[in-house]
Amino acid sequence: MANKAARKWQRTTIDLCSKKTMAIVGFGDIGAGCGRICKAFGTKIIGVKRRTEQTSEEHKSHCDELVGLDQLDRVLAEADYVVGVLPKTADTTNFFTTETCFSKMKSSAVFMNIGRGPTVKE
Repeated sequence: MANKAARKWQRTTIDLCSKKTMAIVGFGDIGAGCGRICKAFGTKIIGVKRRTEQTSEEHKSHCDELVGLDQLDRVLAEADYVVGVLPKTADTTNFFTTETCFSKMKSSAVFMNIGRGPTVKE
């Protein structure tokens, strides 16, 4: 209310998401749910999944593009937001590292991990 009285307008969530690209690494149930919500705000969603052929039509409708891990480098370079939604497995432990992911992202990109902690090497 104070901002309104001072006629000070701040960016909204829609402004932060609209016309941006979000890569969701781990495009299963939770990743597709995130895609559904963010897509509603005008965000371009790129789902990244190890086995793209196992993606339901419903999940596919929640992304603009669905790619395999072989395209991860390209997607990381394009994304304004990268969301990790990986489970904890032997294959995903330390999946997100400086060498494999962070050095390939835009310097302005935002990384969010909503998956298991051990998937990120801090």
